[in-house]
Amino acid sequence: MPNKLSLVADDDPFVRTLIKSVLHAEGFHTMEAENGVQALELVRRFDGAVDLLVSDIEMPEMDGFTMACSVRTAFPMIPVILVSGQPVIDRAALLNAGFEFVQKPFQPATLLSAVEKVMRGRTPPARGHSAS
Repeated sequence: MPNKLSLVADDDPFVRTLIKSVLHAEGFHTMEAENGVQALELVRRFDGAVDLLVSDIEMPEMDGFTMACSVRTAFPMIPVILVSGQPVIDRAALLNAGFEFVQKPFQPATLLSAVEKVMRGRTPPARGHSAS
């Protein structure tokens, strides 16, 4: 089975490392971005060949929600999980946009539950590539 490719976008390197380690244990190869601009650039560079996007909402340069909406428009098959430590988040808006949400701080099991939820039923697009 080919490796799954994930992208983690968060301006906190500790949080990126935590998320990356959880995803690695689930068989994901993970790219990292410090902000939404870098994340969007990576998704475009890989022509949407990302199996999962996990992003903080509050980041410099471009917030995670704006970036995730841009990704969703160009590559609607990429599952998205948004995370935030902010106490007031319009969760209904996130869910209506098709994004899963995880409140920071979170336990690895909570993140894994969200990953399983968004990956369940996902039909991988024909991409013409395979990861080794």
